[in-house]
Amino acid sequence: MKKYIHIMSIIVILFVTVSAILAFAAITQISGLAVAQSNFKWNNVKDAAQGDNLTNGILANSLYLYDGTNFDRIRGDTTNGIDVDVTRVSGNVTVISNDTPTDSYTTPTDALSTYSLTGIYNGTTWDMLRSASKSTGSIVNAVDFIQNNVLLASGARTTSSNTGPLTGYGNYRSAIIQVNVTAASGTTPTLDVYIDTSIDDTNWLNIAHYTQFTTTGRRVFRLNEYQPGGAADADATADLGAGTQQQGSWGSTIRIRWVITGTSPSFTFDVTGTFKS
Repeated sequence: MKKYIHIMSIIVILFVTVSAILAFAAITQISGLAVAQSNFKWNNVKDAAQGDNLTNGILANSLYLYDGTNFDRIRGDTTNGIDVDVTRVSGNVTVISNDTPTDSYTTPTDALSTYSLTGIYNGTTWDMLRSASKSTGSIVNAVDFIQNNVLLASGARTTSSNTGPLTGYGNYRSAIIQVNVTAASGTTPTLDVYIDTSIDDTNWLNIAHYTQFTTTGRRVFRLNEYQPGGAADADATADLGAGTQQQGSWGSTIRIRWVITGTSPSFTFDVTGTFKS
């Protein structure tokens, strides 16, 4: 029994001695406050001034994030707070910006994009919805009545020409269109004014031919989509006789056309209209 106690005493003494030696060796390496990484290794505490990529002694005064290898300080600014690195987000990241709406607007691929103007889908792209004009797949009237609308501004004209397509009148059912000639000069001058329409924006059909002007004057045509029964069909390529019109609806666009003849002719005139839906 005494021999056993003696052996145990020796073991305790050796354990205390080794512990003291180990503790003494570790503590003598400390140059400041330290944290233990293991029983045999101590590292000095590091603060934010040490910068990024810290691998040990982490007890910093600012927030750090682990990138899988090192610890880095969290970035931020006074305007936005913590900066978020979206490059590490899996999948596609779309930064939403202001778009300028226009025709043929491509269908957005993200749900956050907005189309700030009313648009309608034509099966492929988006188009802005028209007012008082045709559009892709829909027609909307802005108003049901417009008065004294200028179709051709007043001006002196010496040669034959036309206005080109005038859009926005295809939705109306009746119209009063006036030609007002305020000046005429030249030798035997003549002025013929026509109202044409198109159903395909390419080919034109004459629907009204004013009585020929040789001097100043005003003439009016009243157009209505309700064609009287029994009316004959119209030649799509020929002009109507002077002073006649073809009743019935007109196409999506109209135009004003004029033919001037004579020697050194000049006519000052304008064309205005009132439209009702």
